[in-house]
Amino acid sequence: MSRRKYILFMIILLASAVASSYAAVISFQVIQHDDTQKEVRASSYVIENALFDYFFDKGFIVTNSPAASSEDEYEDKTIYYRSMAEAKLGRCKWFVVILTDYQAGISPNPGGIYLSHIKKVDWTVYDASTGAKISSGTKAPEKISDRLDNEHGISSFMAEVAQDIYRTVQ
Repeated sequence: MSRRKYILFMIILLASAVASSYAAVISFQVIQHDDTQKEVRASSYVIENALFDYFFDKGFIVTNSPAASSEDEYEDKTIYYRSMAEAKLGRCKWFVVILTDYQAGISPNPGGIYLSHIKKVDWTVYDASTGAKISSGTKAPEKISDRLDNEHGISSFMAEVAQDIYRTVQ
């Protein structure tokens, strides 16, 4: 192989390596709706971690705005606009809002980390550069066994939600 061909081959190989190492950036905002607790629940942090783990394992660069508790739609929008601006400034490709509705009022341990406290999760995926809505969905935990009514159950449930989101952003 001539030196010129060798150099050309190395340039192509290097360009391929750089192109394949590029990872898309996705940003999440978890917003909690909860009548029994105003501070952010430990369960909301479990939700964040499950999303981080899933998308990191898929090769994404993952970022987020801190999980927040909201009392109404106005506060949801305020959190959304702030977080969307952060995602855009961070040059994220996608921005995902996760709205988590809790129902822990009748629980003997309303502050505990239980999948049964989650009524439903709504998500919306946006193009972070334009703010255009790409997709959305809702998922509620189905029958919950005692074995999965814990942090592991929340992580497993959120892995299902992450799969639905991933279908949009892959």
